[in-house]
Amino acid sequence: MKTIPQAPARALGSIHRDEVLPLCVVASRFGWGQKEIRRVQREGLAVCQCGRFKYTTGKAVLEFIERLMKQQAEPQTGDPQITNSERG
Repeated sequence: MKTIPQAPARALGSIHRDEVLPLCVVASRFGWGQKEIRRVQREGLAVCQCGRFKYTTGKAVLEFIERLMKQQAEPQTGDPQITNSERG
């Protein structure tokens, strides 16, 4: 019987600005899979590799998430905008 891949289990915990975390711990806390880990690194999450593991800081993670939230809150270029005068 073929095994069905399972989503990674989410570990409970918080992320503090003054801590250094292995990237796999951050991924576990956010429920990120391997594709998402690669995507956030491409989009600018600061990481450093030491030996076999990649590490990041709580500050870098929180700033990255804040930046994503601001980008999602801003209207995207090319999206139609409805003004109050058009609403009638």
